[in-house]
Amino acid sequence: MKSKVLNIGNDGSGTSRGVNTDKYNVELDDGGKLEFSFECNKIISMSNTKKIAKFYNGKKITQIARYLGIYQHLLQLKQFYK
Repeated sequence: MKSKVLNIGNDGSGTSRGVNTDKYNVELDDGGKLEFSFECNKIISMSNTKKIAKFYNGKKITQIARYLGIYQHLLQLKQFYK
């Protein structure tokens, strides 16, 4: 699957490069199509909504670190000790 969007981070740093995951790595679509229809009549179940939120929010410890404002510091420590 190709994407028109490159996700460069959800933690406020503006990058996902320091994160040890490849779930955001996508092949970019370099096609010329610029107009899209996002019309959708499907109802998203609460179960699927929770699964999507869990996927994008990461593990509980990551959420806590972001809330406490220490996530970037922990990433730096992780890189230092690699």
